[in-house]
Amino acid sequence: MNQNKLQDCSPTITKTLENLEEFYSEVGEYKIRHAPAIWTLDRFDSEKSTIFLEKFGEDLSVDLADYLLLEYGRIFTPLYRLFIENQKPENCSDHIKLILQTQKQKQEFSGGFVNYHPNLFRSLVHIAPDSEATQRARDYFIKNFHPEQNPVRGLISGVSGVLGLIELNYNKYEEMTGEWLQEIASEIVGEGRSETLDGGTISAGHLLEASTKHRSYSLPQEVITTIEEDLVDYCDSFNQHIENSGFDELASNDFYTQEKRSHGAVMLPAFAVNSLTAIGHGYNVSGYEREWENQLKEKEQERTRSEFVSTLPAMEMWERKRGIQRKAESMISSTENELRIASLRIDMLHEDLIDIAESDEEIEIKILTNTGSSRGERRKMANAVINELARRTEGNVHEHQLVHARIVIADDRELLVSSADLTRDQLADEFNGGIYTRDPDAVQQAIDAFDEIWNSGHKLDPSGN
Repeated sequence: MNQNKLQDCSPTITKTLENLEEFYSEVGEYKIRHAPAIWTLDRFDSEKSTIFLEKFGEDLSVDLADYLLLEYGRIFTPLYRLFIENQKPENCSDHIKLILQTQKQKQEFSGGFVNYHPNLFRSLVHIAPDSEATQRARDYFIKNFHPEQNPVRGLISGVSGVLGLIELNYNKYEEMTGEWLQEIASEIVGEGRSETLDGGTISAGHLLEASTKHRSYSLPQEVITTIEEDLVDYCDSFNQHIENSGFDELASNDFYTQEKRSHGAVMLPAFAVNSLTAIGHGYNVSGYEREWENQLKEKEQERTRSEFVSTLPAMEMWERKRGIQRKAESMISSTENELRIASLRIDMLHEDLIDIAESDEEIEIKILTNTGSSRGERRKMANAVINELARRTEGNVHEHQLVHARIVIADDRELLVSSADLTRDQLADEFNGGIYTRDPDAVQQAIDAFDEIWNSGHKLDPSGN
């Protein structure tokens, strides 16, 4: 391990890390279930992570993946952090695919909300933050995590989901997560129940981490002290056990397989070490805060980065590209409040718009068009679709003779400007290009321009007359 990093650690953390590394030297047990311990060692540049990364594929099967999803959802965040930070995402592609498929089929994961969903939602934040699966998991978590309606133990179990929201988009969820953290802390302090944290080593540590990453809220000192003491005591007990009994006594029979396993014994002290580093027991506090600030800056840069997208039919000399269509589909499905679309003609994606109009009354759809720009049969088809959209959106389609822009705006977050109408020929059979961006200034300028034309246009008669 990196001795310079160890020098910044407290004696308890240093001893725990040394025992974890010695465990793998002595026992040589490398399983996917050990990901939290391996990730912790990797943060201190241990060579054990290299061995784990090389052996990962040997322990992968569909049955094991299902078992992990049900029983060990908490390991996925450190597992994927380990692989992503070592630039080996190809080694966990099967697991990522499995999780995304599971989340797409149903918003909650196996095992129920309190015990598993928050952990797996946070994992999705790390491995696929912009995916539809993550959006579904986020929505389900926000809808079902009600601090005022749950027992304290349930609140503590859901803290990893709060941490996931902070890591997904801190600026957007700062107020919400701050209020939730305050309610959780108030319950703990108000009831005088430090025993609430008993048996909740991982969740208590996540509570510490969430408070440390939150800029506008900090846990009361008495809560911080209680958690800190509990985590240090846990590590001390682990170290004392190793000193008294060695590593043989760490193994016990797995409840389901009856095989000897030791991942639980090394997983909890590993989580404790990670949480304690967040408050200065490992890396110094300024170093941890600097790491978090860098992550926020990187997320902000990624969030506002522009991207060129295009569409191109399949030809002998090049592959088909459907970038504009895919981006438009993603924006439509991710809209939470208001969707603005400007297009001369629409004969693709209109079914998605109709589904939203009929199933989600909270989302307002505004369509800006110019049907007079079409001629002949194309005009008849365009008018038929536009009139249907006008009926389904209760007349929320406006026409203006100056409209020539092709724009999609999702809420106040995303903007797509392209040369393609939402039609099959322009989204699939022609070369078209466009720019997608999350830059807040560009999005707001587009909204202002759209709304100005929208307000000066005339409302399309849903009857088509």
